[in-house]
Amino acid sequence: MKDIEKAINLYSMMAARCERTGYSPRQARVYREMVDFMRDCETADEAAIKIRNSKYFLAPSAALLQDKLAALEKASRESDMPDVADVYRKKIEEIEADPAAMYETGYDATVKNLKKAYFDTYNAFVRIFIAYFKLSCYSVLNKTTPITMDALRADFAALSKPDSDFARLAALEKFRSLIPVTDAGYARFVKEAPILAANGPDYEAEKKAIEEELKELKKLVNAEKEAVMEAGKANMQKMKQSQAIAVSPDSQTGSYTYIEEKIIDFNL
Repeated sequence: MKDIEKAINLYSMMAARCERTGYSPRQARVYREMVDFMRDCETADEAAIKIRNSKYFLAPSAALLQDKLAALEKASRESDMPDVADVYRKKIEEIEADPAAMYETGYDATVKNLKKAYFDTYNAFVRIFIAYFKLSCYSVLNKTTPITMDALRADFAALSKPDSDFARLAALEKFRSLIPVTDAGYARFVKEAPILAANGPDYEAEKKAIEEELKELKKLVNAEKEAVMEAGKANMQKMKQSQAIAVSPDSQTGSYTYIEEKIIDFNL
């Protein structure tokens, strides 16, 4: 088989592979066109020279990048990042107009800056849930607050992309998937978290319940005080405590000895 035939077969197989993936339409088109472009060449060297002096010299690389950008554009739109997707679309069009545009990479920095707002929102949303969870578990009996209200409110203020509204973000499936709770628990979180951020935690009901329980316990103790004291006196008379110093043996097989033994009686 001649070198040119091998080259044509190679490009044909590359085109077929790109067609099978479904994600490389531009590359598939370019390789099919290059097969036809090389057919009148006698040798592979002749084909290489012909390609070097034509648009097909940069076409495969440009098509590869365009297909990659198209996949990123699709993923961005499906992830509710339309502004990021628009950057990828614009770059595809620039390369289409001039393949040399693929060497200009400023778009990548633009994408990173745009994505940061989305990632900041994801992280803030998760922190809001963590704060809500901690404050929900917090008791008025605790001596320290698990999180400051300023931090919680700052996370609400950090919500920006794809939306700054907490309720609308919470309705999106990608945000729901960030929170590992039941649907009922999630609905409660979505409802109560903004109220918590606006008003702070309310432990008044818990405080009153504890105070009422303490009053009842005091009544019960006072009512049984005499019986408790008498039972304590009776039991203490039956109890004794021994005290001694243990001295270790001189050898591994020896026994401990006890000195200064003392018996202490309990008396009320």
